[in-house]
Amino acid sequence: MKPVDIIVMLCVIAVLALAVWLNGRRKKTSSCCGDCSKCAKATAVADKKRSDYPFEIRAEITGMTCQNCAVTVENALNALEGVWAAVRIDTKTARILCKTEPDKEKIRRAIHDAGYGVGSLEIVTDA
Repeated sequence: MKPVDIIVMLCVIAVLALAVWLNGRRKKTSSCCGDCSKCAKATAVADKKRSDYPFEIRAEITGMTCQNCAVTVENALNALEGVWAAVRIDTKTARILCKTEPDKEKIRRAIHDAGYGVGSLEIVTDA
């Protein structure tokens, strides 16, 4: 082998190694929704007294792929008046507690406006 061939081969190996390293690093530091520096922060619900929420809805959420998605949906639901929601990415479901009789269409709209879909939406309990 000529010295030039060896140098070219080493350069190709170095570029491939760098590409593999950068690809692995990207997967660890970003979510499916982009750079984690832009990840949604969960908003706090002021009233967490369970007895204040006599109605409960279970919803299947479609389109969520990461925890950032779950926080986005949760924030959209918690922005509704009289709602306390918890979203689980592992089951792709939302547990939605309501102070008054729930408006299913308003809940669907909030999830849709956040960029996600709704599978089933069922009232679990009522007063």
